[in-house]
Amino acid sequence: MPIRVINVTKNPVVVKAGTIISDLDSAQVCAAQNETTASVQGLGSTLLGMVDYVDKSVSDEDRHRLVSLLTEFSVAFSKDENDLGWTDIITHSIDTGDSKSVRQPLRRHPPAHMVAIQEHVSNMLQ
Repeated sequence: MPIRVINVTKNPVVVKAGTIISDLDSAQVCAAQNETTASVQGLGSTLLGMVDYVDKSVSDEDRHRLVSLLTEFSVAFSKDENDLGWTDIITHSIDTGDSKSVRQPLRRHPPAHMVAIQEHVSNMLQ
């Protein structure tokens, strides 16, 4: 089976057939462990919500294994809209060709909404 390698540099890289690019180690499947209430509560409501969406036909043992897996890798999941990370590995641009930039006038907001708008802006700045 061919292995795909992502090049994160701007320079082309040629990998010749037979080149060793990594070591492969075998892995063992861990036996399911009983989850304590504390570890399930420590998982957080967002990740527990993921478990709630699992089909009801999935066994309790597999659910516990899923909770264990989600707990172990909980740092890989966003807990709310403000904890998303960033990367400088890749850049994104939108080529508009010869089109002119779009410019729109500022929109007025009702004074009643200004408190909510300011809260949201403050959260995004944090």
